[in-house]
Amino acid sequence: MDTINLAIEAIDRAVPLCISYEGKPKTIEVHAVGLSIKDNAPVIRGFQIDGEASRPLPCWALLRVDKIENAGFGLAAAVAPSQAPRPGYAQGDKQMSKIIKEIEL
Repeated sequence: MDTINLAIEAIDRAVPLCISYEGKPKTIEVHAVGLSIKDNAPVIRGFQIDGEASRPLPCWALLRVDKIENAGFGLAAAVAPSQAPRPGYAQGDKQMSKIIKEIEL
């Protein structure tokens, strides 16, 4: 299954998504899937709850799909459900020109 469909499934199943982003492992709670306002590239708005990050965790991230590898549900989905929506998320992500799927508030 491709990354976009996995991200949509993560929203539908309310489970975290485990990914490798630019070679760094991350566990994210997917809040929205869409196209970037910058270049219409597919992106995921996620709340990172585990893994490597340049900022203290947990934190928000806008992730380009073309930089994601090895997406799957892994153990994170079995251990705990997603706690989305997280505080600070507003529907209609302003960094997306088109939203394909987003969580319901």
